Amino acid sequence: MHRLPLAGVAAAFVLGITVGRYLPVTAGVFTAIGILALAGAAVTIRRRHLWPITAGGLLATIAAIGAVYLQFCYFTLADDHIARGTGESANLATLRGVVQTSPQIHEQPANAALGYTPGPRTRFILRCTAAKAGQGWQGASGLVQVTVDAADTRLGAGQSLELMGRIGRYRQANNPGQYDPSERARREGVVVWMSVPGPDGVAILAGQDMNAFMRCVWRLRAMTRQHLLAASDEPAASLLVALVQGERDPALRSLNKTMMRAGIAHYLSISGQHLAIFLGFIFLLCRLAMLNQRRSALVVLAVLTAYMLAAEPQAPLLRSAIMAAALCITLIAGRTYSALNALAAAAIILLAVDPLQLFTAGFQLSFVTVGGLLLLHRPLREMLLWRWQKRRGLIVFRDNQRIVRWLNFAVIDWAANAAAVGIAAFLVTTPLAAYHFGLFSPYAALLTLLLMPLMVAVLVPGYLSLAAAMLLPNVSHLLGRMAACFSRWLAVVVDWCNYLPGLCLELRPVPAWWVLLCYAVIALFAIRHRLKRGWTWCAVAAVLLAAATLWTQRAAGLPQRAELHMLAVGNGQCCIVRSPGGATAVIDAGTRSGFDAWEEILKPFLRERRIKDPSAVFISHGNTDHFNALAGLLDRCRPTIYVNEFFGSDAVDKPEQDLMAQIARRGLTLVRLRAGDEAPLDARTRVRVLWPPAGAASLSENDASLVLHVVCDDASVILPGDIGAAPQETLARQGPRAPALVLPHHGTFTPALADYVAAADPKVALVSGGGLYRGPTGPDDKARRFFQNLLRTRQCFDTVHNGYVRLELGGTSPASVQPQR
Repeated sequence: MHRLPLAGVAAAFVLGITVGRYLPVTAGVFTAIGILALAGAAVTIRRRHLWPITAGGLLATIAAIGAVYLQFCYFTLADDHIARGTGESANLATLRGVVQTSPQIHEQPANAALGYTPGPRTRFILRCTAAKAGQGWQGASGLVQVTVDAADTRLGAGQSLELMGRIGRYRQANNPGQYDPSERARREGVVVWMSVPGPDGVAILAGQDMNAFMRCVWRLRAMTRQHLLAASDEPAASLLVALVQGERDPALRSLNKTMMRAGIAHYLSISGQHLAIFLGFIFLLCRLAMLNQRRSALVVLAVLTAYMLAAEPQAPLLRSAIMAAALCITLIAGRTYSALNALAAAAIILLAVDPLQLFTAGFQLSFVTVGGLLLLHRPLREMLLWRWQKRRGLIVFRDNQRIVRWLNFAVIDWAANAAAVGIAAFLVTTPLAAYHFGLFSPYAALLTLLLMPLMVAVLVPGYLSLAAAMLLPNVSHLLGRMAACFSRWLAVVVDWCNYLPGLCLELRPVPAWWVLLCYAVIALFAIRHRLKRGWTWCAVAAVLLAAATLWTQRAAGLPQRAELHMLAVGNGQCCIVRSPGGATAVIDAGTRSGFDAWEEILKPFLRERRIKDPSAVFISHGNTDHFNALAGLLDRCRPTIYVNEFFGSDAVDKPEQDLMAQIARRGLTLVRLRAGDEAPLDARTRVRVLWPPAGAASLSENDASLVLHVVCDDASVILPGDIGAAPQETLARQGPRAPALVLPHHGTFTPALADYVAAADPKVALVSGGGLYRGPTGPDDKARRFFQNLLRTRQCFDTVHNGYVRLELGGTSPASVQPQR
């Protein structure tokens, strides 16, 4: 009887999970398909000549199981889940639960260039056990992402807590291209967040709800972390903890970003490479101690089990541990080891525990890398060595040429193996890195090989330090200091990578079919010898892939009408204008909401929409919530900068000074505007300046804002910055009408606002960084009547409720609006 290959079972399970996630079919349909497939396999299982049908039926059944299991995990919640009592709007709540992860304190340094100083925050995941309802407690379940707005060092994993704060569900991304927190929360099963104002909202309860075994595990991990942190000061100690234990400290954010750009971010998570160094060293020590292979494998298996309790359980580590355990078991049992079967078994086990791991970048990169090494290592090695193997086979080495013989065989073979591993890993990880991160790192393979000695120098003494902690504390401390020293050098070398020319190329989004095409070309190369004219097929596939790559990196087509894109940046404003002629202009770009608007919003938006770099930037005035996202943009391109007469002329705020220094350092053109000036974008689109008048030095910062009238054909939009009541009164008397108007100062009501809006007479009113008043209570009576009338008589959109807003201008039809939600 034929046996179903384990790799086929894993592939069917993966296919079923994928189909269950993206195909809009109910679980009942998948269940029916699985039952029919299983019945077909049962009918044909005893007929050898129908074995392909039996195998197909069994694989279809496994795929159906994967689809049903995914839908159960992804689309359903328990009846008492805490998310059933929450919504997208935050509300007050009191919860009880157990800390599931080690609390991490996020301390970001003050960023004067961005104009804000974020305070420290403590973050952890809580397993909810009860929620306060009225005067009593009600049982509840589910995981909650908790953020305490302070550094609370009292907290630890396994504690029972009572928390008071605001809770809500994760919302979808506010802007195109922006990181989607709701999707990640759904994958990780953490769909509810909670914000606690400070330590006063956290009460540590006396009881312990976590079982004794898990408490021992958390204590072991905490002791391991403290032992490694004591080896050195920050950030070398944090890097040592990440490399040895797998727990990434928030302080490594900058280093992680550099390693990701260089294509070596896998060094920061415990991958198969880390585990191979560790377990290989243990196996070598056992063999030096005269233990046979079976006993050495037993020792390695025991050490692996202990290490898994002390390390953070991540997908790459778990995959490596399962494969290593399978190797140890086969050595103990005297059986033949199959790396492909071990890889398939690891995939099945991990996905059976959590099928949503399949859609994470870490899981995909881990398994694809190992699979690629198994598939490509031998073909690449043969390609690198085949000429040299023929040549050295004809060389006769004499007895006194042992060193030459060793160089020609051992050293060259080792170099070829290392090069084949690096090239194979580079080839198979590049498509996924482009898909998930939008990055291409040409130095990745070379840097992986060059940093390998440093990694060994960090890991070996680090692991030995942990092993000797109880028996030889002095030796353990010395080894820890040695590992921390090498980790410091590793951080220095990684920082040097920033100076490499062309370290990283940022790519526009690539679709999933492009990733599959890349792997099809790689697989075709691996089996080329089995095909007639294999090299010809490889060349054709390579040309096809190159053409597809160029097509995916094309810029967006020209719009038929001018477009205004208003991005949701919290407390701030960021607008982008695209003209029919292909010009792109940024009108203000900043926020005061405590994040980097360039990295998190503006840059991803330009990438996702394939918009060309802006040729013009307009800064209405000197408040940071209108320009602090421009530093990254100005480092990337060379636009013309338009400001009012007062911006930067007598700057006292550091953000404004830094921006002016950057403009001077980059040699960018700076143009100062006043009322009556005009900046053309193309033949159909121009930007007129309505305010401030020349020489109005007595105006406040807000009242000196540039009021811009963007005109395309017969349609237009007015962006008035943060002007107050006096400029609004003046513009109400003399300003032009416009089909669309951005309310001044983020929708703040003034006594002149009603007259200003009536004079402009827009069909569409937009608000950036503020929410239009919509409820029965709130502002005073006059303001309430104004907003109610505005909502009743005009189309109104704001970035708080609607997120990103796209406005079309020009042509003969009136403006059209497309909000994010």
